[in-house]
Amino acid sequence: MIKNIFLVLFASLLLTVGSIADGTANNEFEKVENNVIVNFGDLTVGHRSYVDDDEAQLILGYNVWDSLQVLYKNVTGVGEDQHKFRLTHNTFQVGNFYANAVVEYIMKTDDGDDVVRVRPEVGVAFPITDKLSAGYSFSPHWDVDQDEDSWLWEHNHYRHVAGVDYQINDQFTLGVCAEIHRDAENKLQEQFLGTELRFNFPALAIFHK
Repeated sequence: MIKNIFLVLFASLLLTVGSIADGTANNEFEKVENNVIVNFGDLTVGHRSYVDDDEAQLILGYNVWDSLQVLYKNVTGVGEDQHKFRLTHNTFQVGNFYANAVVEYIMKTDDGDDVVRVRPEVGVAFPITDKLSAGYSFSPHWDVDQDEDSWLWEHNHYRHVAGVDYQINDQFTLGVCAEIHRDAENKLQEQFLGTELRFNFPALAIFHK
């Protein structure tokens, strides 16, 4: 019964995503994001690129504890390069629902100001079959700056992601998703499709505990 409820909710989310991309000139998906992620135990190495966009990212992450991950991204193709440092804390999980606390420091190599971004995330993930799973996540993003006597919070965007993952075997997973960004007034900023190839291998010897 609970699984059926999740399926109905997720189908509704996919229909919502599809209705936004209604084929008009202003509502088409703008690009396709492609991710290749390789996990060696707690170590993550990855690459992100886009169809119809010059941006590319090199990704390096490490799970310090089961609930805490540190991540570095080198971003190119967006003018001057950027360096992104992210901390993600898996705050809680109740059944299929979860919440993460995420903070990110974006360092720019040009004359632009660096950015501290707070981006908590809530979501749901559930199995459909033994191999197929689905999920949805929502994440508001705020840019935070310190004034002389206070902290200034500026809304950047809301992020919605709905997708499915297919586990081919213990080492290989294929994922497809749709991602949408909306502003504070819920107006569409950006929407695109994403793919992910994820490989899971044993931990490297130098990282064995």
